[in-house]
Amino acid sequence: NNSTQEGIQETSNWSSWPIGKSIEKKGFNTDGKKAAALEFKLPVGSYKAVLTSNDRFGNKITAYLPVMVCDMKSKKFAVKLPEYYVEKNSTVEAGDKFAAFWGTGYETGRAFVEIVHDNKYVKRYWTAADETSHFIEIPVPEQYRGGFRVFTTFVRENRLYSNSTLVNVPWSNKELDVKFETFRSKLLPGQD
Repeated sequence: NNSTQEGIQETSNWSSWPIGKSIEKKGFNTDGKKAAALEFKLPVGSYKAVLTSNDRFGNKITAYLPVMVCDMKSKKFAVKLPEYYVEKNSTVEAGDKFAAFWGTGYETGRAFVEIVHDNKYVKRYWTAADETSHFIEIPVPEQYRGGFRVFTTFVRENRLYSNSTLVNVPWSNKELDVKFETFRSKLLPGQD
């Protein structure tokens, strides 16, 4: 049992935590061409989906998929993890919003969030002192085309936890539809 005074897991790699008790089991069948969709109602926490099947030779195969369930509206991050950061998508069209989530399992903790575009700070702020989770939502205007960066920085127990996301904002409004055509004149020399 690796833990600190506050019960925080020593390893920051939550996906490598040992498998605990089974929550729910569901069977699935696929034809090998389409994906099977399985739905589970899970409370906030870290999970590992264990998929077991047989290959075409009848050998048992197992795959593991780590899953983190977060409450984006909660002011407290419920998983005993030093720091957690995830972005919804690193490519965002102009006019849409970039979304990310940051949290810490400590009783208290603040992150410093920075948004940088064209080597200039667009926004810099600390997360709220009474919150250990923070939902980052950034409207993406036209001038962000070409991309921008989002940084989060958190220090706890003499450790630095930093994240850097390059958000791609494509020039999709500048895409050209090009087609090639040829024109051959049927005029003879000397004709108007």
